[in-house]
Formats: sequence, C-alpha cells, structure tokens
Amino acid sequence: MAPPSYFRKIDIRIWSDSKFVGLSAPQPNAQTLWNYLLTGPHTTGLPGLYVAGEAMLAEAIGWHVDDFRHCFLEIQESGMATADWRLRVVGIHNAIRYNMPQSPKVVKSWRTQFDSIPDCLVKRQYELALRHYLGTQSEAFLRAFDDFNTPKGSFKNETHKPDTVDEDEVIPAKTPTKVIENGIISKKITGTKKEKPRQIKMGIPQHIKEKIEVVIAHYNNVFADIWDKPLMLTEKRTSAIGARLNKFTVEELCRACNNIRLSPYHVGTDPKNLSGTVYATPDFIFRNDGNTEKWAMMTKATLQAGETGAQKWLREEQRLGTINE
Repeated sequence: MAPPSYFRKIDIRIWSDSKFVGLSAPQPNAQTLWNYLLTGPHTTGLPGLYVAGEAMLAEAIGWHVDDFRHCFLEIQESGMATADWRLRVVGIHNAIRYNMPQSPKVVKSWRTQFDSIPDCLVKRQYELALRHYLGTQSEAFLRAFDDFNTPKGSFKNETHKPDTVDEDEVIPAKTPTKVIENGIISKKITGTKKEKPRQIKMGIPQHIKEKIEVVIAHYNNVFADIWDKPLMLTEKRTSAIGARLNKFTVEELCRACNNIRLSPYHVGTDPKNLSGTVYATPDFIFRNDGNTEKWAMMTKATLQAGETGAQKWLREEQRLGTINE
C-alpha cells in the first residue's frame, strides 16, 4: 500500500471564484488569514516570500485593517510569519520546506523573483532558511541560487563593514533611566556605556556571521522604540550569539527577543520596575543557553503573569548575584 499523501493542489483563483465568494464568510481570525497568506493571489512561484502591503491584503480579504493587524500579530507571535510593512514584504520561511524545488532550473527562476524583493530583515531571514533547505538537496541547488547573477546585496557578495561610532557617542534609552550590562545595574545615566566598534573576528565562518547579523538586526528592529540608536554588534555580543547558535536556530533566538520585548518589567516600563532598568539587552538574553531557552520558549500567558513572575525572576537573579540588591 502506498504511503498517504499529505499534500493537495489548490488553485489560487479560488479566492475570486464567484461561488466561493458567495459562501458565508467567517469573522476575522488567524486561521483564515494564514490560509490566505499561503494561497492568495498575491503569492508567486517563490514559496513564502512576496511583496504585499497590509492595507492591500486586508482589503482583498474583506476585513478592516485593524482586524487584519490583530490576526497577523497572532500569526507572527507564533513564529509562523514575519513582515516589514514599510517595504511591504511578507515572509513565511517554512513554506520552502513544503515546496522544495524539483531541479536547479527551478531555483534559478526563484532567484529572479527573490532579487525583485526589497532588501530587508525579512528577506535576509528568508534567505538563510532557503539556503538551509537547498543545502539538504544537493550542492547543485545552492550553486544555482548563488551563480545566477548574484546581486551585490546578497549574503554571498556582501561586504560587511565594521560598525563605526563617534568617539563620544552613547546610545540613550528613550524611556528608562538605567540599563543593565553584564548583569550589573549601572548608576543613573543617559545611555549605555560607550561601545568600541569591532569587526567580527575572521575566525568565525561566514554562514555563522550572517546568522549573527540577522539576530542582532532583529533585536534592533524589535527594540527600536526602546533605544534611540541600534545597539552595536560588539565582540562580546558576537561571541555570545555565536555560542547560542550551537544549540538554537536563528528563528529561536529571534523569538527570544520577541518574547522578552513583551515583558514590560524587562524593558523598564512596568511600574513594578521602580528603577526603570532595561534588563533586555542582547548580553542578558544570550548570556547562556538556559536563559536563552527560557525566553525562546516563554508563552504569552507567562509573560502576562504580572508581579509574581517579575518578583520571582528578580529574587532568583539577586540570589545568583547577577543583580545588585
């Protein structure tokens, strides 16, 4: 007996079919939106990456844009999709897994479509996932992607310049008055300690460098409303993120950033955090495997547990001596 097939073909024109459109429609919900993101007419031959704005998608599915945003946020928090609405780029990285190319020739056609997508963090994360899945096929598939008029902005040819900063530059937080670095609360300041810019060590493999840069870029994107300027990729942060990549995927490290950002206590906006300290620095999130795993696997319910959870966390940190009493 042949093994069961888990895949079915679907015509994307179903969303505009008169009989389908005439059926009763559900209220806005994340499941319906997820199906639309996967199979709507905005999709292309490149699985899981396309250009589409939230207003356009909301109008196409017949929802108010606020309902669309609420449902998409649910999908995003589940790690199923990401978006850069400023550049109108949507990424569903796992779509590649279920739409593997049949030949290197197909990969070349994907490359043409990939190059037309505006450059952004969503595109870079997608490229990492794409390269991973192509690598599970054969080197020929990766070569087809790399050798097809590789643009200057891609990972293969991109020259990563070291971060630069003025000699007296500091990175102030917008709301908090204190910041924790290396587990120690500093005195009242207007910004973080000055960070000496350093280029990533040449000993780190290129594919690891790319992953580290995606993680720190994601952190800065998520925390853009906390810091006046992006935090720099220092040598210490490079080492910490690189070490965590031995156990966790890029998606899991980015999820840890997403989750800790949802904790008002750790970003200094909770009244219970009397000092207004920002605990959620890259140094804290990625300081060891245990801490990273805790935040990567954290649920929304736990994050919203309130004072008990925050106080328990603070007491444990003080017991370990990582935070001053």
